[in-house]
Amino acid sequence: MNFNSIFYENFKPTEIRLLPLNDKLKGALFGMDIFTIQQKFILDELKLKKKGAFRYIYQGIRASNETLALFQCEGYVIGMGVIEEVVKYDEKQEDLYNGEIRFIPESLITFYPISLEELNRFWPDLKGLSRAKQHLDASKFYQFYLFLQTRHLFY
Repeated sequence: MNFNSIFYENFKPTEIRLLPLNDKLKGALFGMDIFTIQQKFILDELKLKKKGAFRYIYQGIRASNETLALFQCEGYVIGMGVIEEVVKYDEKQEDLYNGEIRFIPESLITFYPISLEELNRFWPDLKGLSRAKQHLDASKFYQFYLFLQTRHLFY
């Protein structure tokens, strides 16, 4: 599949957010390397099995529709997806989950991990990849999109 012909070709995000994969998720995938997390969680679990529904334990993310979320893990950005909506449950589900972030399944992709230094080409004010959810300048998406075309992408 050609990256130019899929979901992101004419996409213009309303905003771009960095979304850390939380400790509970990393705990469930303990001992797995980034590439296994990309395949087992983002592509197999989130995209195929859950149809884009990412249930969160602590707190979700304040985001408008068509927000691009960049998934960060172990100091790298490892994938991305477009948020369709964020739903907060009235009551916890399974005594654990407070809500879910619903991604457009076709938008979920992974790629060769991107470092902070590489991200700084587009967002020079980005100081680090931490556990905090961060906002990035959405006007830089097209340049980032062109950069992604040079990466190994996985759907």
